Amino acid sequence: MKAKKFLWVLLSFVLVFSLAAFAACETDTNDDDNNGDNNDPSAVEVTEVSLDKTELSLEVGEEATLVATVKPDDATDKTVTWSTSDSKVASVSGGKVTAVSEGEATITAKAGDKSATCSVTVSDGLVEASVGEWTVDRTEPAAFDVDAEAGTITITTDPAKANGEEGYNYNAYQGKVASVNMPAAAEWKVETSLEVTQDMIDGEASTSMWLEVTLADGTVVDWSIVHFGKTVSKDSTIDSEAGWDYWNAYDEENGGWVALDEVEPAVGTHDLAIRFADGKINVFIDGTAVASYESTDGENAVTESKVNRIIFQSYCFGNQDADEYTVVWGIPEVSYAPVTVTTEEELQSAVSAAQDGSVILVGGEIALTGTVDLSGKTVTVKGLEGSKITVSGSVAAFNMQTGGSTLDGLTIEKTDKTSVDGLIMLGTDGTVKNCTITGQYELGDDEVVRGIVQYAGSQDITITGNTFTALRQPAYLEGSGTVSGNTVSGTRGFVVTGNSTIALEDNEFSDNAVDIAIIPNNQTTNNYAGKTVSLSAENNNCFVENQLSKERCKDGETLETYTE
Repeated sequence: MKAKKFLWVLLSFVLVFSLAAFAACETDTNDDDNNGDNNDPSAVEVTEVSLDKTELSLEVGEEATLVATVKPDDATDKTVTWSTSDSKVASVSGGKVTAVSEGEATITAKAGDKSATCSVTVSDGLVEASVGEWTVDRTEPAAFDVDAEAGTITITTDPAKANGEEGYNYNAYQGKVASVNMPAAAEWKVETSLEVTQDMIDGEASTSMWLEVTLADGTVVDWSIVHFGKTVSKDSTIDSEAGWDYWNAYDEENGGWVALDEVEPAVGTHDLAIRFADGKINVFIDGTAVASYESTDGENAVTESKVNRIIFQSYCFGNQDADEYTVVWGIPEVSYAPVTVTTEEELQSAVSAAQDGSVILVGGEIALTGTVDLSGKTVTVKGLEGSKITVSGSVAAFNMQTGGSTLDGLTIEKTDKTSVDGLIMLGTDGTVKNCTITGQYELGDDEVVRGIVQYAGSQDITITGNTFTALRQPAYLEGSGTVSGNTVSGTRGFVVTGNSTIALEDNEFSDNAVDIAIIPNNQTTNNYAGKTVSLSAENNNCFVENQLSKERCKDGETLETYTE
């Protein structure tokens, strides 16, 4: 009996001990508040993750590095895990982001249960070309409506203008044409869309976008066309079924339609693109390449071309009693690859060859020995990140007397104290924006180096978003235009002649002898009379001296008037 009692007590003791041990294990397993270090009650949790950038804009192939900061500094585990929402657009490894293709992606940095994100936008590096006014081509349709807000072009045919013949007729095409302002380029793209309806699939519809492709000298090398509906060949053959087609100008003696049978006609809005790259014309439907062919001038491969004109046409079949039909295209967007230069010779050559609308990208550091003359041209010279243009001696960097060109995002540095009238000579319709313009000037120097000099009497200049430092004057202004949102330090301030009508707004100043000076310049007109106080207020309460009114103002108030 004693043995049985002892055994029973022993078994009870073991059971109680096991239950206690199990409860203890269960408590440890559920304790997940230690950032993964569940066995260390002294572990310090991550409380915050931040990134040095929350937005990135990259071109395909470019890279950028994100830096993650994990707090607190003594967090037990500060390991950062990186991920991307779309690796086809942007990949990430250890914080290095690589742009893969056009689109948007979100990069996430995570430590513990905290995270931070950066939105990445990837572009193809092409710049936009402008499209002109739409005018009648061949025969005017019943309606050709451009809706800029909706981004559409709606074409309605006019059967009353049909020729009564069922076969091919040149004037049966009803539509409009617009010129494109762009230079010849090694790469370009035209994007649009087409709303396909069941009526277009079932009925006699035929609509297309035509691109006149030329060399720089205007020689036509291709008619690149994307089409939906029933085609009508020059031998009067009409398709029995509607579908997608493209035109291959090199396929026959005078070109011919090529059916895209692998693309099924489907109701809906379809994204369309025609792109020139690597010497080939490529046609895309809904992002998929459906056709590709070599571009030639008849003898040699074409390496640079441009879209000279765009035509939207709907074919009106010969039956004058037929119903009209309506199609909806997207307003075309044209873009092209700009020229990138890294030497003075390349820059001067690119400017010399540039056509109106061209964009020239400046990369690296370029030391100019001569002035870049933009007069008579309407082009944009844009600085890439990290680029710089340096000048020395009496050389002006840019002459922009006529043409209305734009300098955007350039860093221009005068590397010595030799006087020069202006680093940029600016004329009518010229624009300088988002640039950094610096010199070696120190207050009290005799050196005369001005950042910008406006040609006397020139009109409608724009100087905005720039930073001016260490120059005698950021700009000498004599004419009309707008000067806004600039930052100026270490200078003797903007000089404005009294006969000017320059609007100065929201400029910021520090450590200048004077911020804005209105001067007589050998005449007595004072367009700023009675405006000195408001001029100070409108430019962050800066120091304004009007030498014609004999008045000095600051903080939006008159400081003093004087007689000499």
